[in-house]
Amino acid sequence: MALETINAELRRRNAWEATDLGMAMVRQWFSAVYAAWFAVALPLFVLLHLACWGHWWLAPWLMWWLKPLLDRPLLYMFSHALFADPPNQRQFWRALPGLLCRRQALTALTWRRLDSARSFTLPIGQLEGLTGKARRQRLRDLSYPGRGAAVWLTVVGLHLEIALDFALIALVWMLVPDFVALEFSDLLDDSDAWGQFWLNVVGFCGLSLVEPFYVAAGFALYLNRRTWLEAWDLELGFRKMAMRFSKSASHPAEQSQKSR
Repeated sequence: MALETINAELRRRNAWEATDLGMAMVRQWFSAVYAAWFAVALPLFVLLHLACWGHWWLAPWLMWWLKPLLDRPLLYMFSHALFADPPNQRQFWRALPGLLCRRQALTALTWRRLDSARSFTLPIGQLEGLTGKARRQRLRDLSYPGRGAAVWLTVVGLHLEIALDFALIALVWMLVPDFVALEFSDLLDDSDAWGQFWLNVVGFCGLSLVEPFYVAAGFALYLNRRTWLEAWDLELGFRKMAMRFSKSASHPAEQSQKSR
């Protein structure tokens, strides 16, 4: 890992400063991150509605269950962009099958699906590739106190997503002209197929607004724990000092050669 190429200030942060760093990552690479998100999430949303035709109430539940797979391309983008290696479209599409089908993808959808600190533990499996005893030991090393903040991140993200869904419905209701006989409760009616589809679209919008920030904040918490445990900030400081010393040592030699 080339720490000298990192596009962030490495220092020891508290958990909430680390989550704020995640928010800054999304803002910094907004277009690339959301391009990666919609490249996977939007086709899946359409495919699930085609597969569940006539039973569209199933689609949001399946979408929710598959969220761990949707998070993987986002983490791929963040991890490469952070270390000054943002992937181009060709690299992204080449890596996508492996992201969705390998590196513990099945376990992420089964017994680890209900992990309340999913955004924090995702890099351990995807980036470090640890399994079994090594993964459990790594989780123990990194979990305190980062896991508690990751659990709260999940809780806050869930409530924020619900709040954004209601806000979008309220926005649409306020934009409806007065002559249209439409009550707010009508926009929450899922008794027919198109009502279910409308609410599914709203839910997808809320999910799309929150999920990239959720993944980035969990990744930042993971990086922060590694900075605390492995002293990345000190290591990077020593590397910079060594580079300055090597440059200063080379200058006298260059000057002596010029004088000759």
